[in-house]
Amino acid sequence: MTVAASKRKGAAPRQAAAKKGGASQDALAPAGEAELSAPEEFVPTPPVAAIPKPQVEHPYGDVPVYVFYPKNVRDGDSVDPIVFPHITTINADVEFFWEMDQLDPMHQSFRYMQKANVPKDIQRRVVRLPDTELARFIQGWFMGVVTPQGVSPPGES
Repeated sequence: MTVAASKRKGAAPRQAAAKKGGASQDALAPAGEAELSAPEEFVPTPPVAAIPKPQVEHPYGDVPVYVFYPKNVRDGDSVDPIVFPHITTINADVEFFWEMDQLDPMHQSFRYMQKANVPKDIQRRVVRLPDTELARFIQGWFMGVVTPQGVSPPGES
């Protein structure tokens, strides 16, 4: 069969429908009141803000936390949420940032964990994450880093 014949063969049903008067779509009548109302058993979904967040256990008391849900872990490791104190709860002063400047990004993360008093077993769960998950964790945790009050980058000259 040639390409032209196959194109004609594929187009035949459409051409036949057109010869019969085109696509037969009857005009739809407007929906009635009964058709538009929700069934009696319908319960609307509450707004997102009204849905309580699951409580995750952690050793930080009333301190705001950052909760990370790993999607991928090493064999034998838990997929339970990893909870850290929120990055903004760390009392980081100018000297702390000066110390951070001396370290590479990976060691900066470790120093932040120590400053936040994250228990070693929770730190270990983070450093055991596969590279992509570790990067996702660190990016999410550091999202809230703020410059110490009264300090700003130098202006342009």
